[in-house]
Amino acid sequence: MLVVAISDPAATRRMVRVARGLNPRIYIIARTRYVVEMPELTRLGADVVIPEEFETSIEIFARVLAHYGVPRGDIDRLVDEIRGSHYEVLRSDTAGRLSLDAVAGVPQMAIERMRLSPQSTLAGKRLAATGLRSQTGALVLSVVRGDEEVATPGPQFRLVAGDVLVVVGQPHQLQAAARLVAGNSVAESQQLNV
Repeated sequence: MLVVAISDPAATRRMVRVARGLNPRIYIIARTRYVVEMPELTRLGADVVIPEEFETSIEIFARVLAHYGVPRGDIDRLVDEIRGSHYEVLRSDTAGRLSLDAVAGVPQMAIERMRLSPQSTLAGKRLAATGLRSQTGALVLSVVRGDEEVATPGPQFRLVAGDVLVVVGQPHQLQAAARLVAGNSVAESQQLNV
């Protein structure tokens, strides 16, 4: 087994490529800072690629679930399922449904994806200035912008039209967030019951 956990993307790619060439049977785990590096590392021969930015989102999500009283064992099973799906629930604009039996006892929690329309008053604003968290109680876990995914965007992160916000909260919080994101129009969203 080889674990590549260095901060130099070019060196990580070289190490994975060389290791795979020297030993086609070696099991390679590579850590990367950014999700966009995952396909290239997989192509070069990594068996598992762990993106730091999604791990941060998963940790925040786990803490939100713990805050709502979900048992630690159930949270661990859910986190394992997210990782087992190669972070698909966080990466895809049309996320596949996870079987979230582990947290079925918390029907008040949900994840939604909301697309920011060009007409939205939030376009061009920093996340802190949108009022999403302070006015609705919902939490933005990540933002998908084109091919780029930004996990746990900070308060200074500026939203642009077309961004897809991955938001977690109770149904009433998500409804308020959808209204805020959409302005006077209906929000595009896909709900994943948690």
